[in-house]
Order: sequence, then structure tokens, then C-alpha cells
Amino acid sequence: MKHFTILFFVFFFYYLQCNCIPQVLKEKNNSRKDISIDAHSMFKSFTANDGLPQSVVNCLAVDHVGRLWIGTQDGAAYHDGKNWNIVNMPNRKYSNYVLSITISEDSTIWFGTSRGWLYQYKNDNWMYIDSSKGLMNETIWSVFETKNNKREKITWIGTSNGIYKYYKGKITPAEINTKIKEPLVVYQITQSSDYIIWFASNQGLIKYNLGSWEFQDIPKEFNEYGVRSMFISRSNKIWLGGNGIIASFDRNSWKIYKPKSSLAYNLVNVIYQTSDDVLWFGFYDRIFTLKNDFNSDEYFEYFIQGADFSEKMSYIFSIVETPKNVIWFASLQGLHRYVPGKWKKMNEQYTPGKSIVNCIYESTDNDYYFGTMGGLFIFSKGKWFSISMKNGLKHNYVYSVIEKEKGDIWIATNGGGINRYYKGKWIYYDKEQGLPDNRITSLFKSSDGTIWASSWYGVVYYKDGLWNRITSEDGLISNFVMSIAEGKDGSMWFGTRTGVSNFKNGKFNNYTVSDGLASNIVHSIYISNNGNLWCGTLSNGVSCFNPYNKNWITFNESSTPSLSNNVVYGIKEDYKNRLYLLTNKGVDRLTPEPDFDKNNFGYSVDNFNIEDGLQSNEGQVRSIFVDSKGRIWVGTIKGAAFYNPYTELKDTSPKRILITNLLISQRKSNDVLKSGMNLSYDQNNIVFDFSLLSFYKESDNRFKVQLVGLDKYPLPWTSNFKKEYTNLSPGNYIFKIWGKDYTANISGPLEFQFTILPPFWMSWWFGTLTALLLVCLIYISIKRYIYYKVKKRLVYLERAQLLERERTRISQDMHDSIGSNLTRIVVLSELLNDDLSKESSKSMVSLISKKVLAVGEMAREIIDTMNEIIWSINPIYDNLENLVNYMTKLANETLEVKKINSKLNISEKIPAVSITPEFRRNLYLIFKEALNNIIKHSEANEVEINILVEANSFIFSIQDNGVGFTENFKNSSMKLHMGIENMKKRALFLDGELKIEAIPGFGTRINFCQTKLDKYII
Repeated sequence: MKHFTILFFVFFFYYLQCNCIPQVLKEKNNSRKDISIDAHSMFKSFTANDGLPQSVVNCLAVDHVGRLWIGTQDGAAYHDGKNWNIVNMPNRKYSNYVLSITISEDSTIWFGTSRGWLYQYKNDNWMYIDSSKGLMNETIWSVFETKNNKREKITWIGTSNGIYKYYKGKITPAEINTKIKEPLVVYQITQSSDYIIWFASNQGLIKYNLGSWEFQDIPKEFNEYGVRSMFISRSNKIWLGGNGIIASFDRNSWKIYKPKSSLAYNLVNVIYQTSDDVLWFGFYDRIFTLKNDFNSDEYFEYFIQGADFSEKMSYIFSIVETPKNVIWFASLQGLHRYVPGKWKKMNEQYTPGKSIVNCIYESTDNDYYFGTMGGLFIFSKGKWFSISMKNGLKHNYVYSVIEKEKGDIWIATNGGGINRYYKGKWIYYDKEQGLPDNRITSLFKSSDGTIWASSWYGVVYYKDGLWNRITSEDGLISNFVMSIAEGKDGSMWFGTRTGVSNFKNGKFNNYTVSDGLASNIVHSIYISNNGNLWCGTLSNGVSCFNPYNKNWITFNESSTPSLSNNVVYGIKEDYKNRLYLLTNKGVDRLTPEPDFDKNNFGYSVDNFNIEDGLQSNEGQVRSIFVDSKGRIWVGTIKGAAFYNPYTELKDTSPKRILITNLLISQRKSNDVLKSGMNLSYDQNNIVFDFSLLSFYKESDNRFKVQLVGLDKYPLPWTSNFKKEYTNLSPGNYIFKIWGKDYTANISGPLEFQFTILPPFWMSWWFGTLTALLLVCLIYISIKRYIYYKVKKRLVYLERAQLLERERTRISQDMHDSIGSNLTRIVVLSELLNDDLSKESSKSMVSLISKKVLAVGEMAREIIDTMNEIIWSINPIYDNLENLVNYMTKLANETLEVKKINSKLNISEKIPAVSITPEFRRNLYLIFKEALNNIIKHSEANEVEINILVEANSFIFSIQDNGVGFTENFKNSSMKLHMGIENMKKRALFLDGELKIEAIPGFGTRINFCQTKLDKYII
């Protein structure tokens, strides 16, 4: 019975321990024995000055494309691998304060704001939910998407006054069937693997399972402020964060941890687990990490705290990881990027963290020594000490530190000689004790324990209590010695400002530029594990000397591979035989390649700089050291930093490539990610903008592209993230792009297909139609050719007929007019001859005179008739303009002889078109007859002539102020009557209209009108 009672109580207390009494998680025993406790990792900070919409970053998210999203007090933004792109809420005036961002399964992005507006954003389209749709005017703290047993999507919304459910386009408040106090503030929502939905709130931890609500029992330490943050880790533990407290729940028992803090209100705002299973806890005053929560014995480590945290971060609100191993922290003072496995720098509150560090050394007691221009700083057993001229040094400028044996520390100064601290006492060596100069540049301990010192005036070594001096008089190439090393064969090497000297068996061998050395000014020398000598020069990189084959090779800015800088201050080697070169542009690492290539000497080069964690890219001479843990230490003009090759995270992951923008004929396309688009033929000028989502050392990203359909092969690698194509021919194209990050991980190709459609005149249907039209045109052309050929022949024949008729007319005119006149002249001549044979008298003389005048008149008529005939048959007068001119000339000459005043009105532009001889002659004769009637019968003294040519008409009118005539008068004058009849006949022949208006005593008006002028144009 006694044994049973004991077993009962043992079991009872064990049950309480596991289930009722929370176990306290322990902080890792940081006894400050390792100096790394006072170093912190590299962060790069982003604020509004770097492109953020605002510097207070509230939340973070990574979308399905891989872009990083941030929410700030004045809008959201995303990083596309190159730039920050600001995204304001649609109703910015009402609320642009983004508190939460959630990426749903279908790529919808949810934005929760501080004044009750919830936004959905997808494919550049916005939708919002506010009080008009059922969501009260509350602060949106969290949004989480789940699916029910029917695989239907349900979105849960945590606000400052309760829980809402968005389902099938409707939003309703959750009906929590358990007692709660108003208001219920829900900070975070998540779902465990057993499909239970958990809500972290100001009233504790609420869970929802199969339609049932209940509060989960949690440690009482959460009672006052509730649960501020929550995370379910990969080990399926539930982690909670409250006010200064962290707790974990494995479904059986709780474990809690309370870190010490000076803040009364120190919320754990965020808990996050990265891909390497490390848990991160963001407080108001620090960041904690837990490397593995699968272990039963859990230890927390400080990641960053104190002044480095408060001055640069303060209040961590969110943590997220982007591929690969790039961790982001959202804080009150901006966004901060951390890349694990990089350099760590000493905290700035310690002098080595901000001073010029000339040398670094670790003693056998694992004490660290940092030589500066202000003395020596020592880290020993977790505490910092300083030594200067006030407490032991002869000069504050410390160049080098070395330990001869345990506890025997030697210090080289710039002017104070060598200061030795041994067994609690100071021993000083200067020129009086045998040093060549009080300016000691470096110290070295050889394999036999001898201390060597270089100075501005030669080298000395300490042996058997005495200093032994070596100068140029002994064969040293120069007295200004800067560095010392020992070869694998026991020989000593000295780097000077005039070359390199090798001292072996009491003899010197000197090497300069003429022997293959890169430069004669050698800052530092180092013997690598394979026995080669490495010489860091002032101005031409580093030279490697193989003592076995006596060959030199040099690495500098122009070699292959190339260094980042030609100034090499120091050289050291890690456990993988990789060489670290301290330069003016960071640290270059030479890594031996397994496949030796004589073109690159069997090495590849990596560069570490400020972006990797260094305080400055500018190193100090010989300020490089490898400690007992294999860490590489360097001193710069702004402090010291170290790199642990054992914790290096080799990034071997290809990064995602994005096409960030697409300009088509200078216009932005909304189809950036839509491959397979069709473009019109005039959209053949295309500009692609692209990026690589490396999120680290973006300036080292490289790209190569190929436009299949234009480029036969991919173009060379380049840093350009834009490619332009102009005047592309119609056809099918595939734009391919490859990306390469700073570690040479190659991504791609990303393919974007598009088609430039041919113009309609290059399409098959247009070609077919054109061919048909061409056949028709050929047919019509042949037909028209035949038609015009026939017409031309007919015109030719018609002209031949006209010519024949004209010849006939001319012969008739000559017969009728000239022949009759000549006959009359013959008759008058015979009569005149008869009269002359008779007896002359005065009356006879008068009669003869009249006959002679009649003969002259006839002769003139013959001349005029001949001129008219010549004019009518001359082809140069075959146009309308010459006809009008000839008519005008006839009118002027005829009326001027009879002293009749004339007024001529003629169209300004008479077309010089060719007309038929019939039209020309008949129109001229109508006009001439009208003038003859005026001269012979009208007794007029004024005549007005109007000639008008327009469109397809020819019109002329002649009006005089003569006596006019009546019908009786016209009948009584046979000659006048015959002239008018001839005029009418000619007008009728020309298809024209002739009108004669005569008023006795008021004159006569003759009008001619021809409206079918084109009929007579040839």
C-alpha cells in the first residue's frame, strides 16, 4: 500500500508537470566567452528615401510570382527585383493605412486597412468590402483563407471588433457561441494540419472546429494582454507571443520563456519560421531565434538587441523570407534585409566596431586583440579592455600584435618600438635596445619560436635575449620592410617597397618586377598551404610565386579572372584552401577550381563588400587574420568584421525571372505576363523590361536574351535589363530570357510568345484577291487597249476624211472665191483695155478709176481669202486659244479701219485644247459674217464683243448701236439675207444655237452658244 501511494503521488506530480504547470524554456548559455556575441549580422535598410511609400512598415507578404509586398502607413508597394512600385488603395482619402496583406490561393491579394476597408486586388482590378457590404468600420488586423469539407473557399477576417466570414461573395459576422468580452480584437488567424482554425486575440486563443467555438487553455501569463502573435511550426507546435512572453504548445503541455527586458510593454508582434527551420521572434526591443524546435531541450539566442536594434529597427511588426534565404523584417524604422551566412561586424558601441583597425590577433587564451590608432582593444572572457599610453603603451598607434608563448604578448607600434607584456609586467624595446627604428610595421613568429620584426630601416629578430639586425648591407633588397613570412623550407621572406627578398642559409635572393613580380611595393606576403608565395602589392594586384618551378602569375583588375581592385593589403587562407585578399573594394576570395584552366590559372573570384556585411570596403595594411575557429577577420577604416566559412550558405537556387514591363510602339501593354498575344503589323517596335528576383546583390545580376525568329543564337551576357526590337517583320516570335545571379546560378529561359500579324496586303486572302483583280485589270487593260487602238484608228481615219474634206473645201473655195474674183479681174481688165482704146474723156477717166479701185478691192479680198485658207490649214492653229486670238485680231483690225469703237470681254483662261478644223472654220466664219454685217449695214459707231469659254461651252455675243433692221429690210437686202442664212446653217452644223435680235434704230445683238464643246476637241 505504501508503495502504491508513493507511485500515485509520483504520477500525479508528473501529470501536473506535463499538463498543468508550464515548463520554462531556457535562454542559451551565452557566457560571452566567444567574441561573436558582440557582433551582428549584415542588414540593409530601406525607407521612404529608397522608394518605399512610407518608412513605417506594418506587414509583409510574398506573392505567387515571388515579389515582396509591404504594407505601410501610407499605402502598399512591391519589389519587382529592380525597383519599388507603390500601390495606393483605391479610396486613398478614406484609408491608405495598410495593416495586413494576404495572398490567396488564386493569387488574389487582400489588403486590410485601419478604418474598416478591405480590398481585393487581382490582375489590376480592385474590389472593396466596407460597411455597406456588411463589414463594420473596424480595423482589419488579419485575413486568412481556408476551405471547407466541400473544398469551397472561406475567407476569415480578424478585426478590432470581432471575426467576419467571407463566403460566396457575402460577408457575415461569425457567431461565436462562447462567452466573450467586447471588444474582441483578433490579431492573427491560422489553421493547423487537423483543420482546426486558430484565432489569436486580446482575450486569448480561440479555436474553431467543425462549427464549434471554444477558448483554448493557455498559460496565465497571457491573461492580461492576450495573444499578440501566433505560428504553427513544422513540428506542429503552436507558438504564441504576448507581452514579453513566448510559449509553445505540443498539444500536451505548454512551455514558456520570459526574456529579461527593461520595457514594461514588450510585445512579441510576430513569430515566423524560415526554410532552414529557424524560428524568429520579433519583439519591441530585440529579435530572438530558435534554431530547432524539434528538440525537447530548446534554447533561444539573441539575434540583435540593444543599441544596434533600437537605433536602426525598433518594434518588429512582421517577418518573411524570400527565395532563397533572404529574410525581411518590417519595423517602425523601415524595412530591413538579412542574408544569413555572410560577414558579421563588431557592434558599434565597442571601439573596434567603428575605429580604424590596423591589426587583429587571437591569443592561445582565445583573447582577441585589435590594434588601432588609439591604442589596443582586448576582448577577454566576455569583457572588453583597452590599453593606451595611459596604462602601458609607449605609442597609441598599434601596427601588429603577436604571442610568443602563452601570456607573452608583443605589440608593434608606430614610433614607440615594441611593447611586450609578460607575466604582468611591461618590457619595452626601442633603438636603444637594438631595434633599427622605433617604427615597427609588423611582427612575425617563425616555426622555431623566433620573433621577427620589420621596420622602416631593416629587419630584426630576437634570439637568446638579443636583437639581430638585417639591412640592405646584408643583401636585403630594401630597408623599408613591410611584411614577413616563412616558407615551407624554413627560409624567410620579406616584402619591401622595392621588391621581395628571400633569406635562406645566410644568403639573399631578390625578386622585382623584372622577374615577374606585379609591383615592387609589396604590402603583405603570405605562404599558402601548397607552399606558394603570395605578394599583395600597392598598385597591381597580387602575385603568386611557385618556389619549385620559379614561375610567377599575377591576378589584378585586368587578368582572367579579375580582382575587384589592384590594391591588396593582406592575404589569408581558409580550411578549403581559399585565399582571401583584403583590398580597397572589399575582400576578394580566390577559390581553386577542380578543372585547371591555364586561361584562368585554376581559380575563380568572389567579392565581399559592404552589402555582405563589411563596415567599409577600404581595408587596412596587413589587417587580416584567421582565428582558432577558422573565421576570417579583417580590419577596415570603420571597424572589424569576420566571416565564418563553416557556416557559409552556398546559394545554388536559380531565381525567378520576371518580365516587368512591355512597351509596344511606345505604349505600355497590360498583357505583361500573357504570352501568345497577337500584334498588328504596325506594332512592330517592342521593348522588354525584365528582372531577376534575387533580392540580393541585384547589381551583379546578368541577363542574356534571344528572339527566336530573329536571333540565330542567344546574345552574350549583359547587365542590361531591357531589350528593344524595332521594325520587326510579320511572323511568329519567341522571346527567351536567361538570368544569372551573383553566384552564377542560371535561371530560364523564360519564354514569351507573340505574333506580329501581316498587314492585309500581305495576307493570303488579299494575295488571292489581288491576283483576281490583277487578272481583271489585265483583261480590262487589254480590252481598253484594243478599244483605244480601234478608236485611235477611227480617229485617224476620221482625220483623214476631215483632211480630205478640207482639201475639197479649199479647192472649192479657191475655185469659187479666188477663181470668180480672178475672172472678174480679167473681165474688168478687158473692159478697161477697151475703154482705153477709145477716145478718152474726163468722164471716162473717172469710170476707169472706179474700175481700177474695184480691181484693187478684189485683189485685197483674194489676199484675205488666201490668208484665211492658210490659217485654216496650218496645224499650229488647231487649238481653241489660237481661234479666240484670231477672232480678236480680226475684230480689232476690221473695226479700227472703219473707225468703230470696240469693247472686247474675253475669258481670262482659254484652254489650249485642239479642236477640229470644221469647228474652227465655221465658228470663225460666223464671227466674221457678223462683223461684215456691222461694217456694211449697221452704220454703228460702237460695238461690244463678249467671248466666254467655261466648262463644256463656247459662247460669244456681238452687239452694236447701229440702225438695226426689220424683217422687211432683211428681205429687201438679199446679201444680208444670204449672210444671216449662212450663219444659221453653220451654227446648226456646229450643234450650236444662234440668236439674232434687231431693233430698228437701236442696233443689233447676235448670240452664239455651243454647249457640246468636247465633241469637237481632238
